[in-house]
Amino acid sequence: MSIFYKLNYLKKKELYSDEDKVGIQIVYYFDKKRISFSTNINVKIKDWDDQWRDKRTNEPILSSDKDSKTKNILLLQKWMEIKDVIFEIRKNDMIPSTDLVKSYMRRETSIKLRKSGGEIHYEMFLNKYLNWIKSPKYLIETRNSLSYVRSLIGSVSDIIRFTKEYQVKNSIKLLPSDIDKNYTNELIIYSDKRGLQPSTIKKRIKVLVMFGKWLEENHGVKMIVHKPKRDKDKEKEILFLKDDELVKLHDFKGFDFSGNEYHNHYPKNVHKVEFFEDKLKNGKIRKYTSYEVYKDLLLMLCGLGLRYIDGVNLKLFHFKELDKRGKKERKGSFVKGEFVLTPKKTSVVVRIPNTPLTWEIYVKYSSGKEVDDYLFPRTKFGNPISNTKFNKHIKEISQIVGLNRVILKPQYDWNNQLIEGTDNTKRLHQVITSHIGRKTMIRTYVDVGYDRKTIMSITGIQNYKTLDVYYETSERDRFKFNSLLHQNIDTNLKSNDVKVDEKDKLFEMYKRGDLTWEQLGKLINN
Repeated sequence: MSIFYKLNYLKKKELYSDEDKVGIQIVYYFDKKRISFSTNINVKIKDWDDQWRDKRTNEPILSSDKDSKTKNILLLQKWMEIKDVIFEIRKNDMIPSTDLVKSYMRRETSIKLRKSGGEIHYEMFLNKYLNWIKSPKYLIETRNSLSYVRSLIGSVSDIIRFTKEYQVKNSIKLLPSDIDKNYTNELIIYSDKRGLQPSTIKKRIKVLVMFGKWLEENHGVKMIVHKPKRDKDKEKEILFLKDDELVKLHDFKGFDFSGNEYHNHYPKNVHKVEFFEDKLKNGKIRKYTSYEVYKDLLLMLCGLGLRYIDGVNLKLFHFKELDKRGKKERKGSFVKGEFVLTPKKTSVVVRIPNTPLTWEIYVKYSSGKEVDDYLFPRTKFGNPISNTKFNKHIKEISQIVGLNRVILKPQYDWNNQLIEGTDNTKRLHQVITSHIGRKTMIRTYVDVGYDRKTIMSITGIQNYKTLDVYYETSERDRFKFNSLLHQNIDTNLKSNDVKVDEKDKLFEMYKRGDLTWEQLGKLINN
């Protein structure tokens, strides 16, 4: 079976000149029989590419034809109609013979095509846009990150899926001029029913606007996208681990292989403890329990603020020592340094200061390894631990450790109405995921007093809007000057505030490695 383009010569080929126009047909070949379908598109012989099959785009009309873009899309549109008919026949458990395909193409289908002459369908333009995004040209022209491209491909693919359903529902083939208020409203309803968050739905509308600009710039077709108004999104509480929770997680050693008590701490439904192994440069094997690795990786994410994909793929050479002391002086003590790497999402180099927490974990997993080894062990197949598996097990670990803080995570629909059942209380261990590590680190830096520019540099955040959500008021912020309020009212009540010298607290933070000498000086002098 094959489908291909051909010129419909009505006389011998040698009797035509390069300037003569010839009609284009699409031929369907099956079981030694063929049938030709007219496309109503003509092209000069000099503008026809006989080698179109060898091109990545499979476009038979050369750019020397001033209308080549439109003609090639119309040809592809007809090609896709034939492929859709073949798919429909096979779906009905029938053989797509030439006669049957011809019959299906002739009959009046359930979807009534609008008489649009030579106009290109909206869905065809969407597919063209999707192919452009997937091509190397898109990255060259836009310089967007690969993660953004993946997100954009997902958005456009989702819009195409909705468009197919919309066309079937309304018995129509849309043109770009048909994209009106009703279409965008239906897209919002479709997305809302699927449980997409308002922020994600707004991205879909934004992608439609971007598509409209591309359509006008590349094909001269104007498409107006209606952008519905809505109230400001409800504020979301950033979920991060508090200091005491980090301490509780760190101090729990029940999963450690070296302690040989891990059997007593694994969940009862786990009948066989899983282990990870590291092969050291001296040929020996170092063993860990799976929960030990998951817990330490979570702590590392909290200390470095990395996304999961970057944290699980850390290598020893990512750590750069800045400590000028000799090896003897450094032995057994905290070593000043930073983790230097390029996160996959942003492709911007980040330099993350080492802390006592991250140094402890780094020393544990780097000892005895080569400099180009991964910090955290791989699976027995040599792959990184999957994020899905990690998220599942850190929930179990957090429950065992006792991370039981009550959490409220209400969700709202497009109209800012509470989604039923989402306002129920949950425990921290039920909702914890790998991304809590990044949120914990950023929130910690905010609370300590790092300026925005430094935080953005360390974390790779590229705009202030993303960082602003971490500056929501905390309990510490709200009670910062509480003792100064209503001093002139005698309530006969004594304050339970314990006076602590702020400078002593800052010096303790410096000793722990949470502040540099320069940051300490600035905070004391302010």
